[in-house]
Amino acid sequence: MELHQPTLQGHTAGNLRERQGVLPALLPAQKRQSFFSQLPRRENQVQKAKGPILRTISPPKETSSSVLQSPSTDKEKDKFEWYRNWYPMTPVDYLEPGKPHPITLLGKNLVLWKDETGQWSCLEDICSHRLARLSEGRIEPKTGNLMCSYHGWQFNGQGQCTAIPQAESADAEKTMCANSNSCVKKFPVQEAIGLLWVWPESGPMASLEASAKALHIPKGWDTEPEQWLPLKHWFMRDVPYSWDTLIENVVDPSHVAFAHHGIQGNREKPMMLRMNLEGNMTLPEGFTVAAHPINKVAARVGAAGREDAAAGAEHPARPQRNVKAGKQGTMDKFGKHEGKQAEASAPPPPTLISFKPPDYTLYEVSGGRINMLNYAVPTAPGTARLLHKVVGDRRKLDKKIQKIAGFKPDLLICKDHMENNAIIDGDGVFLHFQERDQTHREGEKHAYRSEYFMPTSMDRAVTLFRKWWDLAGAHVPWADGAQPGMSSKPSRQEMLDRWNSHTKFCPTCQKALRQLKMLQKVAAIAAGASLLVAAGLAGGALAGASAPPQAWKIGAGALGGVFLAAFAAWLEQWKSYFFFRDYVHSEH
Repeated sequence: MELHQPTLQGHTAGNLRERQGVLPALLPAQKRQSFFSQLPRRENQVQKAKGPILRTISPPKETSSSVLQSPSTDKEKDKFEWYRNWYPMTPVDYLEPGKPHPITLLGKNLVLWKDETGQWSCLEDICSHRLARLSEGRIEPKTGNLMCSYHGWQFNGQGQCTAIPQAESADAEKTMCANSNSCVKKFPVQEAIGLLWVWPESGPMASLEASAKALHIPKGWDTEPEQWLPLKHWFMRDVPYSWDTLIENVVDPSHVAFAHHGIQGNREKPMMLRMNLEGNMTLPEGFTVAAHPINKVAARVGAAGREDAAAGAEHPARPQRNVKAGKQGTMDKFGKHEGKQAEASAPPPPTLISFKPPDYTLYEVSGGRINMLNYAVPTAPGTARLLHKVVGDRRKLDKKIQKIAGFKPDLLICKDHMENNAIIDGDGVFLHFQERDQTHREGEKHAYRSEYFMPTSMDRAVTLFRKWWDLAGAHVPWADGAQPGMSSKPSRQEMLDRWNSHTKFCPTCQKALRQLKMLQKVAAIAAGASLLVAAGLAGGALAGASAPPQAWKIGAGALGGVFLAAFAAWLEQWKSYFFFRDYVHSEH
């Protein structure tokens, strides 16, 4: 059955191919390539991965400004194929199989659910009857189909309507369900490395193209999963700024010591890196930057700034072993910016920072011993979604570290999520306002071209990304009717809202919150009981009981009650961390 075709802004090539009618799904494999070569393409089609290489960007000099300039010609300003890529939308274990789950991708409202065949399905979040949200519906146990709770229409995993309760007869219902107008758009879905991925176009051609497109996954993660030990499990958070601002932040290691002081770094001892482009940058494949540590003995950093970076570059730093966390500025075996630095005869391997559009950024630390993976998903104008995980290569990790890292009860995973939330909160407010200020100053959020001043080597990855962004058109082609994901002037509570951006999605944090609530209730009841017992004993003593209690019993009861009451109050504070915690940099 032919489904509705998508009308997505900025992606006319894919839609034009879908409008050609019967598709070559049944053609022999050897004939498909020639068929596709005859399909209409954009006049301004992006280069293929193996096509011409874009110009290499040389390192900026210390004495010159690195203000970015907009592309000089229309030919140079090509377009990136946003709608012909897979996007990781959520960790699979964040999804409850018996419920529909709303998501937003490129401004389009979608719904994920486990269909009647037991497979994850993705449909447009609009009922074909009266445009109600299907994500507000339910999974009907008798059929396994997705039911719209407005009028009871049902849909299977292919988006086909299977039930219309208002039909006057079974034959009439069958005829209505067979009408293509009753269908809902279906989007390709697949599961890999613990994530659920969605292709943002619908229709038979989209399914064919999606099946031929590889996912952006670090080498070996899917083929040799036993080799990679999770040091931090999947973490997901929606952020109050756009996709490009998120990527700019993710590829920038120099902010860590300052924005995340005491959590991931130390502002008094920031790391210094010499960053170089590895190979070339292309529009479809992105770029890789090598970050080489610089010796702080030769390149001192203080209130007056850097004194001798050139000399420092000749004496790279090497981290010492067995040092405490959070003291210095190199990346340790757990992926944090930790460890003392000392000169060594052999330089350590650089950290490789790879950006593959549209969503993938990988940090390969210590020669690949640690992989820190970040996926940035363009959800809606003004918001984005971050998915983060840290793994270690078992072949390169100490056995002791493997035993410790392999022990990950829910409580420790929740602790990791709290730390990640604090890190994102440390960026959230000023990144939101940075984006708003750019829009105010230049109208279309392009102030980076004329007003960014990025003279140091540590700005290299940001410079490269912004050049890629300009080559891609400096615009995400949001779906028609896409609504902003956040108000123009949100409060701090809205910008740093942990419940709606993380906790309500995360089963581990929800479980921990339920346990805290139960523990708090028990502590409050025990505190009240202890105080009542102490009061009763004291009352009996004052009344002249024949066997007056010993004073220590009264004191112990009162002290226990006070302690338990204080413990319950402390738990109340911890509960609040699952909802909102203000992050004020002047207090850190």
